[in-house]
Amino acid sequence: MKFVNKLLMLTLITIIITSVSIASVFAETFYYIDDFEFTRYTDGGWTISDYRGDDTDLIIPDTLLDVKVSAIYPSAFMNNQSITSVYFPESIKSIGAMAFRGCTELSQVHFSSNLTIMALGCFQNCPSLKTIDLSDTSIDSLGQQAFYSCENLEVVYLPETCTEISSYAFYKDYSLERVYIPASVTAISANSFNDCPNLTFYCYSNSYAHQYAQENGIPYVLLDEINYEIGDADMDGDVTISDVTTIQKSLVDVLTLTEEAEYLADVDKNGTVNIDDATNIQKYLAEIINSFE
Repeated sequence: MKFVNKLLMLTLITIIITSVSIASVFAETFYYIDDFEFTRYTDGGWTISDYRGDDTDLIIPDTLLDVKVSAIYPSAFMNNQSITSVYFPESIKSIGAMAFRGCTELSQVHFSSNLTIMALGCFQNCPSLKTIDLSDTSIDSLGQQAFYSCENLEVVYLPETCTEISSYAFYKDYSLERVYIPASVTAISANSFNDCPNLTFYCYSNSYAHQYAQENGIPYVLLDEINYEIGDADMDGDVTISDVTTIQKSLVDVLTLTEEAEYLADVDKNGTVNIDDATNIQKYLAEIINSFE
């Protein structure tokens, strides 16, 4: 009998310890500061779970109580009609499902280089977006419907860490003209680019994207076969007003120029890409100057 009682006691203690352990993993701490709601699970950093402000230029905080803010919770900013730009600090690693869905005024996004996860529909139905530069992020797979129905989106740069473009990622992006796809991409869903009538792939010879473009009748430009001109900041093969816009966007951190793009954009060869380079390209296009020398 004593043995049975001891066994029952040990079992009860085990259950209590297990319950406490499980509870501690899922325990939550909440803070509401400066219009942000922060949630923290004991096994991770802070997550922004809600936002009740009306800032137009939104800067995501990177720490709270000396702990990193590492994630955006699903639907945290969904249908916010005030936000026009978002700046993610380097601490942000994931953006949850539908986090910015329906943010109709959102036009500029600066992503964290440590960003690895973009979940389902995170920027779905954001009609003011025109350029998305993910080239400096660490994303492996672009989530389903990530930029679904962003009808005015024109240019997308994907990072060299990306291996997959998921289903409906750019579905009904009617204005999408250029997507820069690295050779690292080895999977593109059949419907990722449905209803993108103006689309051209910028990809590499014999890459998966090259093969996909050929099989699906998508126009493409092979980046490794272009002889770039000085001034071709967007590296599309021609010097146009788009290169001026690319430089301007890089100066306000809307996009990041690659090392090669910086070389091409620095038309006055002073070692720095600045507004003077954009002005010189405009003069060149207007035939005020004949060369950049």
